Amino acid sequence: MPENDPVVTASLVQFLYYGDYTGPLPVTPEVTNPQNGMIKQNIYGPKLYNARVLALGEKYRYEGLYQKAAAKMCTTRHYFYSGSTMEVNGSFLQYLIHIYEMSGPTSMLRIPGANRPQINTPPKPIKWNFPQAVSWVGKMHNDVEQRKVLEYVFRRCPELAEDLFCFIGKGYVDSLNANDLFNVTSKSRLAKGRPLPNLYVKGSPIIY
Repeated sequence: MPENDPVVTASLVQFLYYGDYTGPLPVTPEVTNPQNGMIKQNIYGPKLYNARVLALGEKYRYEGLYQKAAAKMCTTRHYFYSGSTMEVNGSFLQYLIHIYEMSGPTSMLRIPGANRPQINTPPKPIKWNFPQAVSWVGKMHNDVEQRKVLEYVFRRCPELAEDLFCFIGKGYVDSLNANDLFNVTSKSRLAKGRPLPNLYVKGSPIIY
């Protein structure tokens, strides 16, 4: 496995011997990048490190390893709401970039899509919420500075952009079919091409 990080690979070997692993302690703090307002994530921070182990387990189909890594990720939960500051949004987006750059197309780490149905059994490393995702993207797009961050992320990681908008689009279709978020008036507005009212201020957070 010459292309893999030796530190992460050491955790794989440790798991094979003992059924568990321990990651290294963070060696550098998170630092904000002034060029795009995003936070540079320390790859050996607990959450990202466990995500790297999970991706390695998926790569070599070690189910026990990636389930263990997912369970460890769940012990350091963050609750993400759409009304977050630019710094928090940037940090979350940077985290997602790392997730996409380290994982394969069908990874449980990625946004649920055509090739990745929502995981219904625990542990669930990232729990996506449709209303919060819609509100979050909309609010970032309506803010000039945050829109620049969003555009930078989508240019750097087109797969993330594709999955995010497919997830949102599927959520709209499911909501219309189930009639749980849209009433008859909202459907009429949508059919006429008129903007929908802001229904997404409240809701369960995205958990990661």
